[in-house]
Amino acid sequence: TLSESKNIWKMTAGGFEVSSDGGEHFNAGITAEGMAAVNALSAIGISFDWAEGGTLTLGGKDNKNGVLKILDEDKNEVGHIDKTGVHFNNGTFSGDLSGSRISNGNGTFVVDENGKCKMKDAVVTGTIIGKNGYSLEYYDTLQKPNVRHEYVFAETYVDELGEPYLNIKTPDGTPVIQCGENHSRNISEVFAPYYRQITPMFSYGIYAEHATIKSLHSYYTPVILSDIRGTYVTMDVRRSGAFISVYGIYHVLEHSAGTDIVFSIKQHSYEESFLPTENQVNAVGYQGKRAFVFVLTAGGTLTIRNTSELDLNASEQQEIHFRFDFFRFTS
Repeated sequence: TLSESKNIWKMTAGGFEVSSDGGEHFNAGITAEGMAAVNALSAIGISFDWAEGGTLTLGGKDNKNGVLKILDEDKNEVGHIDKTGVHFNNGTFSGDLSGSRISNGNGTFVVDENGKCKMKDAVVTGTIIGKNGYSLEYYDTLQKPNVRHEYVFAETYVDELGEPYLNIKTPDGTPVIQCGENHSRNISEVFAPYYRQITPMFSYGIYAEHATIKSLHSYYTPVILSDIRGTYVTMDVRRSGAFISVYGIYHVLEHSAGTDIVFSIKQHSYEESFLPTENQVNAVGYQGKRAFVFVLTAGGTLTIRNTSELDLNASEQQEIHFRFDFFRFTS
């Protein structure tokens, strides 16, 4: 009955309010300024400039799948959140994303839960800062079905001397581009080409349809050949890409006319690198009226012939200069 009801509606000049406990507490109302206080609000549509609260829940039960859309001032969608995840056309993410998987949706850019980034047909600009082992994937098409493999194509390390270096590798693990620093190392000229350089070093050569070379580095190798008679040859080998120059001096006291002196070149890798790849190369040197022919062969011999009719018998050691220039091509 009306006398038993505890619902009280109260209207004043400032608005109206309602109590369900006989007027001890008023739990809902609207002021003259348009301020409303309610426990729960159900509406078909709400338009507002701002909202403040604790939890916003979208979707579920009869509302089905909830969607949150963000529009710009021209009502173009910047991004939305729905049952499939977070989707944004542009923007900047900041802070830490831990334990999450990021993908652009078509599989060409994926960052998995472990932080590994996988890209396909991607163009990367800016700076990449990485720890050991960037990796690429490739498919082994010889197996059916095709097997996908992963390999480390770029290594970034700091060696035992604290010097950083970078290796670019092929799928079988062979370094093809190497660069680093060697300031702390005392490297001989002979082995310097096989150590990491400040500029990139292409370990297995370069094939280029067209190239412009502004400067070409040369490497020098000293070689000494001697025999039991005290005769010896000193050579400085300059390697500039495929071009080889050998500057030699024949140190000799005696060499009969029409005879040969043959030196054998040890088959070390750095010495093989200046031998001709096919047949032989020839040079001529002179001592007075005597002509000497020098023959360097692919088999690793240096033959010196006194082609004149005059014997060489000197009281002091003579120096006969010679030079080879040739291209050395490797397969």
